[in-house]
Amino acid sequence: MNVGLQVWDEAGNEVVSPGDRLTKIIGIEQVMAGSSGSLFNDGLSLGTPFSFFLPSGYTEPTTTGPSVWRVPQIHFAGNLMTWGYEGEEGLYGGTAVSGHIFYGVY
Repeated sequence: MNVGLQVWDEAGNEVVSPGDRLTKIIGIEQVMAGSSGSLFNDGLSLGTPFSFFLPSGYTEPTTTGPSVWRVPQIHFAGNLMTWGYEGEEGLYGGTAVSGHIFYGVY
């Protein structure tokens, strides 16, 4: 007998089955433009980690070349998450923006 969560909609269609991956947000980290950092969270070892970055408000992109924002590059190793901004500010390098990293596991 299989074990897992099964959910059906009002029409009787299965919308969640035991083989589906469900995400869990573990935390949110505020990041200042151009900064780097890291954090340990034991929850990251409970599955496959993922993240996404949301900029804080609107920041005018560079005016020297293409409009580009620089966002942090995020990496995982076990229960460690690190982030940092790569490349240079300015001509075609984009403008580093502050924001929030949402992270979790699936």
